[in-house]
Amino acid sequence: MPESEYVDFICNAMEPIVKNLVSGGTIALNITQDVFVKGLPARSLTPERVVIAMHERLGLWKVDSLIWANASKAPGPIAWASRKRVMLNTGYEPIFIFSNDPSRMFSSNQRVLQPHTERHLKLIAKGGENRTGVYGDGANKIYPGSFGAPTEGRIPRNVLQFGGRCHSQTEVRRFAKEQGLPVHGATFPLALAKFLIEYLTRPGDTVADNFAGWFTGPLAAELIGRRWLASERMLQYVEGARRRFMGFDGYSDAHLLPAWEN
Repeated sequence: MPESEYVDFICNAMEPIVKNLVSGGTIALNITQDVFVKGLPARSLTPERVVIAMHERLGLWKVDSLIWANASKAPGPIAWASRKRVMLNTGYEPIFIFSNDPSRMFSSNQRVLQPHTERHLKLIAKGGENRTGVYGDGANKIYPGSFGAPTEGRIPRNVLQFGGRCHSQTEVRRFAKEQGLPVHGATFPLALAKFLIEYLTRPGDTVADNFAGWFTGPLAAELIGRRWLASERMLQYVEGARRRFMGFDGYSDAHLLPAWEN
């Protein structure tokens, strides 16, 4: 669809969530950047237009642009990287973080700390740096003892390394095929959903997912102690996603329509 229509589609879909977003709440939006101007090796500006529209139309602030680096992403764009050889293969997707009040956000990098490297552990063990240095324009300075304070872990960078597939996705994919259901073409790994939800929300908070697909986000919320609401336009995807919740307390498929395919 034209860029303007896609921007309208995203904003219209997000509007009810934004209206009900608590002050300081956040939105994580993963949209593709692999859309090109017809006939040209030039990427569409749709992601940038969406970001601007989220601010101007919905009053959201852009907090960050996370890079989801996916080493298992299929090679592409085929026309411009593999055939014409004028572009590089795409290895990441953007995840835009928005908030209606950045000064009151519930996000905390302390909930998603990563293990220290062996090098940093050795540095902590010896009490930190034993040198003085000034780097760049003077903003970065090192003093004796720098980086020596014991901490629970290191703060993640905003470049997130997650493979595109995981056991959870493979399982629901197999179930969908067995049931004669369509396979979702735009999935993302459970570990990525868990990271984002744990980083952006507190235990007990409510997560809303209005593009639930195979319910990866809701499953992640369930596993790490968040409440959730979800919606999906394609009933066939919901049918496939139920495999992920079989065995959970309270699960029942008695409400499912037995003849949706008819």
